[in-house]
Amino acid sequence: MNELISRRNQYYLRIFGIYQIIGATIYLAYFFLNFHFAIFLNVRLFVFFFSIIGLFCYSIYCGNLCLKPSLDALKYSLINQLLQVFGFAVFGFVFIYDNGVRTSLILDLSDSVAITEKISILGTDISINAEPEKLEISFNILAIVFVYWLDVLIREYKKSLRNKNQ
Repeated sequence: MNELISRRNQYYLRIFGIYQIIGATIYLAYFFLNFHFAIFLNVRLFVFFFSIIGLFCYSIYCGNLCLKPSLDALKYSLINQLLQVFGFAVFGFVFIYDNGVRTSLILDLSDSVAITEKISILGTDISINAEPEKLEISFNILAIVFVYWLDVLIREYKKSLRNKNQ
């Protein structure tokens, strides 16, 4: 991998990995410090909260892969960023997942069409029966930039691999 991606991009990929690890670790620490284990009495909430933990553990895994750049690191991080691109609130179900900084463009369709922007840090919100009248779609601009960058790196890797095999 070292010769297939430029040194500069390897450096940026390592920084990106650290960004993923720090963001997920901070959120997990926050989650466990504010978590009340009485919730585990309800099986649905048990599964729900472990899915949140799973997302952030996956992000830590992706970050660790990025510390030693490889094609797997690029692919898994791309999937992680794709999960963070879209957020929505529909009929009381909210899914907004981000690991770090979120720069959102929000389309609010609740009463009329309104477009707003929002910058947040660790703004993950996954909930059920929260504001059922709320209808909005959000796009994480930073995640879109990361998706584009990771896609470029994957193409660069594959091109370098083809050139090496010729």
